[in-house]
Amino acid sequence: MRAPVWRIDPRALAAVREYAPRTRWMAAIECQLYPFLADVPVIPDLYSTSLKRRLSGHYQPHRILDGLQRFRPEQVLLDSRFDYPPALRDYLAVNYRARFPGAVYVQWVRRDIADPSHDWSQDPFREAVMSLNEARLKPFPLALHLLRLGRPGQAQAMLQLALDLQSPALAAHAIEARRVLLEIDRRQPR
Repeated sequence: MRAPVWRIDPRALAAVREYAPRTRWMAAIECQLYPFLADVPVIPDLYSTSLKRRLSGHYQPHRILDGLQRFRPEQVLLDSRFDYPPALRDYLAVNYRARFPGAVYVQWVRRDIADPSHDWSQDPFREAVMSLNEARLKPFPLALHLLRLGRPGQAQAMLQLALDLQSPALAAHAIEARRVLLEIDRRQPR
């Protein structure tokens, strides 16, 4: 039997921990390990929302929305690789702010406790799909364009995502991309 491979996204875990002191309830859809590691209570109805349970019919997607509406958790963490019902997306867009739209795990923080100084996404579902596609298709030209627009954080995220995805479109520019990433990192204020 093969041992499971757990890959923890340190940025997602840090984001969950950042809001942990202000969190009474959290929902973690397809990524229940994060609230456990951050010692944040999970909504009882949503403690197990795995893809396997959904596919087998033991868990219906509308129960996610029901749990969110009933408990109003301060944080929601979604695995962006899965599709969610439009009603859930609409509810989150109205009541929460999203961070890290291009990442695997998108953190949603309830609007009344969300720190306004963070870089919040306007349409994280669309941005997640677009950034994955852009990172695969033309990451280096897009990153350079973002730099010209004065958006080094987005350029850095695009290049890092393309390197993580091992995008064939980046193969010809991989060395330059790493150089640009180092330069962006060097210029970032500490």
